[in-house]
Amino acid sequence: MPDDSWDDPEDEFDDAGTSGDFEPWFPATDNDDHFRAVHDEPTAPLTLTVTVTNAASTVSATATISGWLRRVELSREMPRIPEWQLAQEIIATAKLVCMKGRAQQRTLIEGMLSHQGVDAQAARDYVDQHMNLPTPDQAAAAEAQARSRYLRGES
Repeated sequence: MPDDSWDDPEDEFDDAGTSGDFEPWFPATDNDDHFRAVHDEPTAPLTLTVTVTNAASTVSATATISGWLRRVELSREMPRIPEWQLAQEIIATAKLVCMKGRAQQRTLIEGMLSHQGVDAQAARDYVDQHMNLPTPDQAAAAEAQARSRYLRGES
């Protein structure tokens, strides 16, 4: 049996090149693609929103596609109107944006069902029967009605 044991204290090895085996360690830089991929901050989930501005361009409201009101903005050129009238404008615009957001949710769900192989008519029927979501046509009609009220001077 040969006398080469793994724990031999006098192992032979080539000293050439061993000094370069342990190069100094440098931390990764921002330009290092691997560092960027591993250490990027997690991104926030994407939130789909819809924004509607009233016909007078004085009130803008933003809502998610689930109908949650996220933001209401008033124009800097807001005319001097009574507080109750401003409240009515804000409420009407908020209701409209929530309806449009939910109509977009309906479109998204129908599209996802169709993408999964469900017939387009079956997807519409499913949403009609199991979800209380307005159609994009209903949202467009509500927006047109709000604009026509403004043009007639009713709001």
